[in-house]
Amino acid sequence: MSRALEAMGIIARSVEKVSRDIDEEEVEGFVDSLLEAESVFLMGAGRSGLVARAFAMRLMHLGFSVHVVGETTTPLHGENDLVVAISGSGETSSVAEMGEIVEESSGTELALVTGSRSSTIGRLADHVVELPGLDELEERLGVEDISAYAPLGTLFEETVFGFLDGVVSRLMERQGQTEKDLALRHAALE
Repeated sequence: MSRALEAMGIIARSVEKVSRDIDEEEVEGFVDSLLEAESVFLMGAGRSGLVARAFAMRLMHLGFSVHVVGETTTPLHGENDLVVAISGSGETSSVAEMGEIVEESSGTELALVTGSRSSTIGRLADHVVELPGLDELEERLGVEDISAYAPLGTLFEETVFGFLDGVVSRLMERQGQTEKDLALRHAALE
């Protein structure tokens, strides 16, 4: 088997293992907070930021008022808004600094999707979804030197991407929407 296909299998198995261990109450709490928010703001640094942007697009397709932190058109967050941070370590300095700003804002809630609940951002957040066991996947998957197959946080980003796509499915179910409904909001100018 080629290294590329072997790496794909390792990534798929890691997403599947984490999906079995995630706390369903945390997931439903996260879904509830999204549904209750007037506007949703997404933030993350590096590749986590790219995952945040992809989730923002899906929320827009679902009809949410959604913004990506750092874009030139992002308005001021306010009361009844939700800021969602994505950080594997929960210690990313730029995201933590923005989390502190949110925490000081009256009426804005902060949610974190992370591999570390006890992190700096985790302690600030109103809602935390922890993707458990990412640091133990090498052992759990029986792979030596997993970083040779999935370097620099790849497993976190791939797992978050899968998790957030699962959240989109749950939001569709809760809102009674179908793919046809989402397609009506899909960009025509691409």
